[in-house]
Amino acid sequence: MNASSETWQLGNQSVQVTHLEKVYWPQAGFTKGEVLHYDRQIAPVALPYLKDRPVTLRVYPQGIEGASYYLRDCPEDAPDWLRRASYQPKTVSHPVPLPLLDTTAGLLWFANQGAIEFHLWGSHLPDLTQPDLAIFDLDPGETASSDTLREAALRLHDALEQEGVRGYPKTSAFAPGTKPWGSGSRRATPT
Repeated sequence: MNASSETWQLGNQSVQVTHLEKVYWPQAGFTKGEVLHYDRQIAPVALPYLKDRPVTLRVYPQGIEGASYYLRDCPEDAPDWLRRASYQPKTVSHPVPLPLLDTTAGLLWFANQGAIEFHLWGSHLPDLTQPDLAIFDLDPGETASSDTLREAALRLHDALEQEGVRGYPKTSAFAPGTKPWGSGSRRATPT
């Protein structure tokens, strides 16, 4: 990528994308620009699953080997066109604005901030107190084999099936030459 900054027209919204040459996956050489292009490409497939569900974002401003943080509230400097859901947690006295990613522009605005992981809430609007989705995140650590993880997933599937609950597998892809998990977190690739 030659340009460090571009403006992308996404539907009715413009999103400024910056530092496109910044390397996000050092071992594989993937850049922020490649991640943004990937997110733009998969948006039509991903957005229906995000519809009306708040997301918690894991932001890696310096790439996957740098410090990261979780972003649960929509930042004050987020564009006005970004949709939000008002939510009253029990732990604070005021409602908080939760990000809703229902457009490619919204997805890419957060990706440009360094958001690499998008974690869905188990509930959706209009009632965020009534979950309709449960996610079982199998994080095997560095010592478990793929076979062990697969066996755990099959046992979970069988247990859910015995209770009359349908389960669907979902996996992350990993960068060539990198460990699929390390330091307690999965590392999905933009490929």
